[in-house]
Amino acid sequence: MIFQVWSFTNGFMRVLQLSVRRKHKEEVDTARIHKVQVQNKINGEAE
Repeated sequence: MIFQVWSFTNGFMRVLQLSVRRKHKEEVDTARIHKVQVQNKINGEAE
């Protein structure tokens, strides 16, 4: 019984970690894209 609860908690934590990591990656990608867009805008205005 205790083992079942432990393995469930372990699995849940692992899924949680993965989803957090994926969310973080998306945020980093979005920030990177935004940065490129801002740079392009600055370059466009400079021309």
